[in-house]
Order: sequence, then structure tokens, then C-alpha cells
Amino acid sequence: MHSTQKSPGLLLHGRADAGGKRFRLDGGVASYDYSNGLLGRRSAWRWISAHGRGLGINLQSGYFGDAENALWLDGELIALGALESRIEADGVWSMTSADGLLALRFTPEGVRRDEKQLLLASSRLRQHLGRFDGWVRAAPDAPKRTVTGLSGLAEDYRARW
Repeated sequence: MHSTQKSPGLLLHGRADAGGKRFRLDGGVASYDYSNGLLGRRSAWRWISAHGRGLGINLQSGYFGDAENALWLDGELIALGALESRIEADGVWSMTSADGLLALRFTPEGVRRDEKQLLLASSRLRQHLGRFDGWVRAAPDAPKRTVTGLSGLAEDYRARW
């Protein structure tokens, strides 16, 4: 049994204090993603998430297949087909949806790494922060909407329990 809750495009207000600096959050956009459940003995996935005003994406391949693939466009939730993604030699990710509603490139600008090799278990996490460029559309016959510099993350994860 597994459950997931996603809340995209949340408008921010307030401030954050970090590293002795204060950052204003007013006008920013965030998302909330919560999952709970038991993972298989061997688990692997790629998860992509990015949200701005009027546009958000949640893409996943591996763990749930295409069940979580979604596009939020001007407040409308649009289911997306299976994700095809590949990581180029230069670290850039290319991704398309099988239904032709999305074609994006992700350029990493920073990475969080975590790797554990234990006697009975291991995990490898690469969580990249960066920007998305390309296009999305609401339907196969709808016009393409250009995506330029949309901030988000792309995660590559593998585990053995």
C-alpha cells in the first residue's frame, strides 16, 4: 500500500533566514510532495518536479510508472503519458512524454548526493537542482507553450533493502 499527495504552485509569503542572511519569499512558488508506503526490495526511479506561476510538472519513471505524471497548466490538471528520459554525457537530462504533451531539457546547476553501502542494504541518490527549457501543451492539437528557465529538480535514485 502506498499513498502520495501533491500540492503544486503554492504561493509563498514571508522570509527565510539561512547562513546569516535573510531572504524574502513573497511572490515565490513552492510545491508540497508527500509519499508514504513500503518500497520493494529493489527500488529505482527518476522523479522530476518543477513549479511556477500557471505551470507545474511532476514526472516519474520507475517506481509507479506513469501513474504520477501530471502537468498543471493555468490551474488545469492534465494527466501525462509515460516518461522517456535520458541523461546526456554532459549531465543534461532530456525528457518527453509518450503522448506528445511535453518535451523538456533539464540543465543541472547543483546536486545533493547521498550514497550508502551497508552489508545488507545500499542506496544511491542524486538530487539535481536546475532549470527546465522546452515546451508543454494541454492536448495533442493544442499550441505548444514555451518553457524557459523554470526552476526545479531532477532526482535519480536506486536502493536495495
